[in-house]
Order: sequence, then C-alpha cells, then structure tokens
Amino acid sequence: MTLNWISVKDVALGAYNAMNKGRHLERYILANEMHTTLQESVAIAANLYPELKLKTPKKIPKWLLYTVAALMEWSSKLTRKEPLLQRQYVTMFYGLKQDYDLQKSREELGFNPKPSRKALEEALRYLKNDWKPLVI
Repeated sequence: MTLNWISVKDVALGAYNAMNKGRHLERYILANEMHTTLQESVAIAANLYPELKLKTPKKIPKWLLYTVAALMEWSSKLTRKEPLLQRQYVTMFYGLKQDYDLQKSREELGFNPKPSRKALEEALRYLKNDWKPLVI
C-alpha cells in the first residue's frame, strides 16, 4: 500500500494559486511527485515517536489478500453485512503507486510541495503537540 503525503498548507497555497494564476476550467494536480509506502510511513512515525513502539507492518502477498477477500465476501452473504475486504479493491489498490507528474502545476502555479517525508513529520508533530478536539 502506498500513500501520497502532502502538507495541507501546500495544497491550500496550490488551490489559491490555481484560483489566481490558473487557466479557466483547467485542472491541476496538487500532490507530491513520489509516493511513500505504508512501511516507510510507519518507520517515519516510529523514529519520531519511539515511545509508541510501532511495528512496521508486513507486506501481505496479493494471493492471500485475494483469498481472504473472497472468504469475507462469501461470509457477508450469510451475515448480510458489507465485507471488510473485497476482491475488487485488492485488484484496484494492490501495488498501486501514487506518483504524479507535477510539471504543469509547477510551471503554471509555481507549485512546489515539500517532500512527503517532511509533510508526514509535520502532520504527526501537529497531532501530538497542537491538535485539540473540536468542542461544540
């Protein structure tokens, strides 16, 4: 599994620049160029916060996930509940690499997001140190 971490500040600035500099009805990719694997993401979090004692998840073979998904789909017919895992999603997402070409966004909007690793580190620090639950 891969993730494309990006700073919300970079996305907000990119959206603002798209509104002010972008061409009418044009689409722009506001993402990072390179993906981060789930294993890399957990390793980053584990290095930042060793007290959490996070363990890097193992990569599960596709055939095993597909088999488990088939069993969950079959059991969902008995329980009449949505299966937690479905074969169509294993097929769709297994091995997916979320890498993007940002050339147009860079040239037309000046979009230059910070690296995925830095975006993830900033988000984790925010959640640990500054985040406060919404009180209504």
